[in-house]
Amino acid sequence: MDPIDGYRNLIKFQFGNLTPIKLRVECTLYHGCEKICETVSSKDVFFNSSVSFNQLITFGDIKYCQIPVKTRISFNIVLIFNEGSKLTIGCVSINLFNEKGVFNSGVRDLNVWPFYEIDERLGCMKEYDGLKREILNDPALARKIH
Repeated sequence: MDPIDGYRNLIKFQFGNLTPIKLRVECTLYHGCEKICETVSSKDVFFNSSVSFNQLITFGDIKYCQIPVKTRISFNIVLIFNEGSKLTIGCVSINLFNEKGVFNSGVRDLNVWPFYEIDERLGCMKEYDGLKREILNDPALARKIH
């Protein structure tokens, strides 16, 4: 099944026959419940089976030394429809610094909360664990879930 048809079937109950065409990532820095700066959005990319956001995102004039150690970066993934409607299809937050106060850098795979939007009050809303590997690797357990 084509990914666009799959998403159309998944969201049909809420949006009818809208056609998803683009994706956008909205990024925000939080310290506790407080936004450190305004939300910044990526450029829209066309929706397909292997979307890549290889983009540089800047948060205005904020400097590294001004960022509190407990800051987290939050991402909302937004699906944009041909008809102009939008739907948040996932979100994730990660800490900018590790427990020793060292900046986390490099490429990371993130597990996204499906169909949730970032809630600044939930500092515990980090990565989504989803189904545990043991369940996914054990066909008998996987059948019980479905």
